[in-house]
Amino acid sequence: MPEYYENRCCMCPNAGNAKTECPTGPLKYAVTPCRFVKTYRDERGWMYKVMSGIGDDTFKARYQKPEKGGWKGVPKLPWQESFDRAQSDLNAFAKQRGWEELICLD
Repeated sequence: MPEYYENRCCMCPNAGNAKTECPTGPLKYAVTPCRFVKTYRDERGWMYKVMSGIGDDTFKARYQKPEKGGWKGVPKLPWQESFDRAQSDLNAFAKQRGWEELICLD
């Protein structure tokens, strides 16, 4: 598994959204997988990803149990005003718990 970033690159053109590919740019000649936006699975098979809430500036990490439908907020992680802050929370939380990194589900 490649190392992921806990924060976006300082000049990321995808800042603030859930795009999972890093585009080409100056001195970068190929599209690569984003190393910040990630979806995870824990040892129980529960899936985790960041989703928006009601309103323009509300984001939170959410989980889904494999046998159930729908996504619920992760109680230990706060609501954030930006996608990037919520994703950073989830990345740190997943790293601390040793969760499996997955290809984005979107």
